Amino acid sequence: MRKVLLLVCCISGLALQCANSRLCSTNSKPYDLFGTKTLYENVAGDLPNQRARAPKRCSPIFVYGLIRHGARYPGNDAVIELRKLKELTKSINVTGKATLCKKDLEAIRNWKIWTDEYNDSNLTAYGANEMKQLALRLQQFLPEILSAGRPASKFRLHQAQKGFCISQTTSRFTSTESMRTIDSMEAFVESLSQGSFRDEIKNFTEIVTEEIDPINDENCNRYVREVDDNDNITEEYDKFVEGPIVTQMSRGIARRLGVPSSMITNDVVNRLYDDGCYSEQWVTGKNAPWCNVFSKKDLKLMEYGSDVEDYPERGYKFPVTYLQNCFLSKEIVNMVKKAGDDDLREKEQNVLARFRFAHTSNIVTLAANLNLYSDEPGPTADAFYSQQNRAFRMSYFSPSAANLVFVLYRCEIGKRTRYTVQVYWNEKLLKSYPACPSATHRARGMCNLETWLWQYRSFVAGSPTECNQEEICA
Repeated sequence: MRKVLLLVCCISGLALQCANSRLCSTNSKPYDLFGTKTLYENVAGDLPNQRARAPKRCSPIFVYGLIRHGARYPGNDAVIELRKLKELTKSINVTGKATLCKKDLEAIRNWKIWTDEYNDSNLTAYGANEMKQLALRLQQFLPEILSAGRPASKFRLHQAQKGFCISQTTSRFTSTESMRTIDSMEAFVESLSQGSFRDEIKNFTEIVTEEIDPINDENCNRYVREVDDNDNITEEYDKFVEGPIVTQMSRGIARRLGVPSSMITNDVVNRLYDDGCYSEQWVTGKNAPWCNVFSKKDLKLMEYGSDVEDYPERGYKFPVTYLQNCFLSKEIVNMVKKAGDDDLREKEQNVLARFRFAHTSNIVTLAANLNLYSDEPGPTADAFYSQQNRAFRMSYFSPSAANLVFVLYRCEIGKRTRYTVQVYWNEKLLKSYPACPSATHRARGMCNLETWLWQYRSFVAGSPTECNQEEICA
């Protein structure tokens, strides 16, 4: 019987290897979705080529992009957790009954700590490349706006809104104050300028500062009161990790490692997943040895748990979470409106491209405020099996290098001129959402600008229903 088992396992074509009746991992990744630590390449769409992006006689005249930083190193506190994992390697297979095969067990025993305190949350080389490749794809998609070869001397770097900004006659790029967003912005602009910008980065002028960063939720008092300081914010997540399905998963991990089940507490499971598995993958782009202690179902369960944890802070549960994005929503809507105003365009030299480099919360709460995804009930502790197709899914919403891109087109139809808007989320065209209820060209997601602005009238400057950031956050 044992020979039959080995034979079936080794020739089944399921990309599994067998050794002593134990399943070994392969070089392929068992599962690619890790919530906000998902690699962009695993979920990104494909921007259409230039000819297919819009109907004939339509030309892009403005683009706004909100971009999350690329893949980064973990914070310096992760080093402590990695040292605890190194200690755990000494206990591997103490029961003598580990179900992982010898190859995987040896890979874990020989695993080494791969970062230090000096890399504290900084952008990785992999993350910088994500920015460069994204810039090139956008440039290829919108050559009229993001044409290559702009003289480097026209770019300026200056501090703004507790961050940094690179500006050019027709383009403006802003980051928050964290090094990973600044470095992401630099890599993006360097790619657009064909590498010539980096030599000029030190020669910046025009330093401008503001006291408050308007896109930092810590500056919203109401958010801090209702969400950050809410003692019940983790109630649903706590139920999830204490539930029977997580307990069963922990026992399975203990069996694979050959350790007593009492050693695999919830803290250890999170350490294995956060610090041992996806963090290393985020840095190297490769499957980490510790990922092999999880089955594919386990990894799906952990991804679901991260959504349960994130939803109260980044979803629709607390209105202030998304309403506080009034500033960004107004900036986008009003810049699109201005770019589509013939009179203003004749009087002023419009910025053709505006990019902000920020963080997960900015991407996801902006999407909620603009109602770009369903506000159906979020993930809950006991709904893992029924919510496999949930709307709120951070792996798709905000992987590394996540982005929301708004493109305004000018279309000449006979003697008439009309303006239309397209929205891309992680390079996927949004074809239907509340502000685009009757797109003229549904397959291309072309939304009439007037309808679009009416739907977003609470973000239009001077509107009777214009949102007020100070009132929202009071």
